[in-house]
Amino acid sequence: MLNRGLAYRCYCTAEELEEERRRAAREHRPPRYSGRCRELSADDVRRFEREGRRPAIRFRVPDRDVTIVDALRGEIRFRAIDQDDFIIRRSDETVSFLLAGALDDADMRVTHVLRGDDHLPNTPRQAMLLQALDRGLPAFAHLGLVLDADHRPLSKRDGAATLADLRDAAYLPDAVRAALAHLGWSPPRDTGGDVAALAFRFRLEAVSGSSCVWDAARLEHENARALRALTADALAALCRDRGWIPPALEEPWRRALAAVQPELKFLAEIPHLVAPLLPGDVNVENEAREHLSGADVATALRVFAEEMENGRGFSDAVKIVKTKSGLTGRRLFQTAARRADRPDERDRDGRIGENFGAAGDGAARRARINAFPARTSIR
Repeated sequence: MLNRGLAYRCYCTAEELEEERRRAAREHRPPRYSGRCRELSADDVRRFEREGRRPAIRFRVPDRDVTIVDALRGEIRFRAIDQDDFIIRRSDETVSFLLAGALDDADMRVTHVLRGDDHLPNTPRQAMLLQALDRGLPAFAHLGLVLDADHRPLSKRDGAATLADLRDAAYLPDAVRAALAHLGWSPPRDTGGDVAALAFRFRLEAVSGSSCVWDAARLEHENARALRALTADALAALCRDRGWIPPALEEPWRRALAAVQPELKFLAEIPHLVAPLLPGDVNVENEAREHLSGADVATALRVFAEEMENGRGFSDAVKIVKTKSGLTGRRLFQTAARRADRPDERDRDGRIGENFGAAGDGAARRARINAFPARTSIR
């Protein structure tokens, strides 16, 4: 480009460039390079060399407008008067991002450049470089930025979660992919987070050019969907990998997982939900005791245990219990969900059996799902 006159050496010092920016600010002009080194004489070059100045290389912006066609925004024209000669190689001989990026895309035969609209000002410069080098232009599409809940650009500095954070929080990969796919696009419902299905159904023209808000509720929804769609073996494997399933309790755990899976939202809540359905002690709050007496409660516990043993989910089992026992409201859900937060309120399973007759035994223990109504939308 130097030999063809498409670029030139710039010997301006940092102090000189800063003075240009200050002068432009005083005159209420945009800060643009003046082009003072565009037509240096041989004497000027020798003088700068003697002073020990190391030149940068600037691209000579042609005196014509640049037009690109954006796949989302249509035709965009950039006026030549708004462009200044920009650096393509610094004085330390490192290449600028603009030149390196444009050449790298051309060498790799990149056909589409999809990026945030904050890169739109770079586009005419990259287009001019590619045209000067007789390279074809890729198709451009500038997407709206991803915003946080306060409609500010999503930023790690402001506490946005990284993929590592989401992994540590045990969000399933399928859920994360599905949530990301909904940013600026509305994929078909049946794709979930399946990469092959998303790629097959993707259409660039269906993407919005407007900014979109990262929706944590969408991620939670997709995580619940992904958890409930897992096979029994896959869900058990996730729990086993985390050391939750003792070898001696493999079968009880799998039966308990089948019962709670239809209600799952987060992987981390599984030990909490499964614990009441495993062999062990039962904890009962004092507040709950007044609701857990009478023949109707014993019937409810017995029916609830049978339905859970038959593989019913919690919500379906509660509906059947309501129909067969006549229990409603607080008494119904205290029957299915009993909790004790303080050690002095603990009771043994045998005591539960004495209080609730034939429904005691293991049935009462299996019926308790700790605080479950509060963790779902069941009323």
